Amino acid sequence: MQTMQYGRTDDPSQLLPALQCLEEEASKLGLHVSWIKTKVQDLGHSGHGATPITVTGEVVEAVSSFVYLGSTISRVSNSHSEVMSRIGLASSAS
Repeated sequence: MQTMQYGRTDDPSQLLPALQCLEEEASKLGLHVSWIKTKVQDLGHSGHGATPITVTGEVVEAVSSFVYLGSTISRVSNSHSEVMSRIGLASSAS
C-alpha cells in the first residue's frame, strides 16, 4: 500500500493527489469513497473562502467546522462553541 502524507496547506490542489490516492487504494479493496459525504476542513490561512475540490467528477465540500463523534471541530483553536453546545444540550435534558 502506498502511503502519502499531506499536512496543512493553503493550496487545495496539493490535497487532490492524496484524495485520488485514497480513491485508488479503496477501489483495490472493492470499496468506494462517497465524495458527497466527505468533507475537507478549510483552515482559513489563505484568507480566501472555502474552495471545493473535485475528485473523480464529484465535489468534495470544504468546511470551516464539522461534528466528529459529537464534538465540533473547527479551525478556531478555542473551545467556546463546543462549551456552549454542551451547555445547551445539558439545559435541554433537564
